[in-house]
Amino acid sequence: MCIRDSLIATGADDGAVVIWDGKTGERVRDLVGHIDRIRFMEWDANGARLLTASSDGTARIWNVATGAQLLSLEHPATTYSAMWSADRRYIATACADGAARVWDAATGDLLLTLPHPDYVWRVVWHDYLLLTAAGDGAARIWNLTGQLTPPELSSARAPESSESVTRTEAVYTGTGPLVMAGHAGWVTSVAWSPDGQWAVTAGVEGLAYVWDTRTGQPRLTLAGHTLGISQAAWSPDGRRILTTSDDGTARVWDAQTGEVALILTGDAGQLTGGAWSPDGALILTTSTDKRARVW
Repeated sequence: MCIRDSLIATGADDGAVVIWDGKTGERVRDLVGHIDRIRFMEWDANGARLLTASSDGTARIWNVATGAQLLSLEHPATTYSAMWSADRRYIATACADGAARVWDAATGDLLLTLPHPDYVWRVVWHDYLLLTAAGDGAARIWNLTGQLTPPELSSARAPESSESVTRTEAVYTGTGPLVMAGHAGWVTSVAWSPDGQWAVTAGVEGLAYVWDTRTGQPRLTLAGHTLGISQAAWSPDGRRILTTSDDGTARVWDAQTGEVALILTGDAGQLTGGAWSPDGALILTTSTDKRARVW
């Protein structure tokens, strides 16, 4: 499920993508094309386009108003996630074949292939730094600034984009990937802190780590879940971290100390994801009991 203003996009195991009116609950439009499970969805900055990733080996861009497919990015295996860069000029994808890829969002041309030793589960941008999560228990930061950045970084802007890219100084500046290894199993979720100085990773073993993105060294271990963590997310102010778990709980952690500030219980199933409201006042969780809850 992916929410943008008053519209809600849902993706199903059969490849169906549906746009709903969040106020009335009415079905607005079907986006037809995927033939297998929807793995990930992300709205464009202004809600005009939707980016989807599927087990059918494609990532697709859709015109939400018309339902037309604008681009299809072909992969040799399951596409686990896809994400626009902040300026909407590029798309990064994560694939089960062990590669993250970077594409031209306007033409669909493949620009870069970033190899990993195991399947790639997630890709997350911060400026032109790409954070990836892989099945080998490690997360990686790839500095793509020299390969993707136009001469005037802050002026880079794509059609329909409302966000610009700004340079962040206190982050990794190397040329090869910065490897952050420590999980005993595959990395299920990765997220940048709002200022880009820290990254949180979550693993199937039930631990989350906070890393210094300049050095790749761990700063905090978030321990308490009894089963794997499905999602980790920073609060908008960067002071808290949300984790959701197969153990049926969500936890809110102090991002400075690593202490648990809040435990959310009550779901009958495993928690499949979680997110903060833009103001940080509310938390949304989703569960295998087929319910979404707001806390």
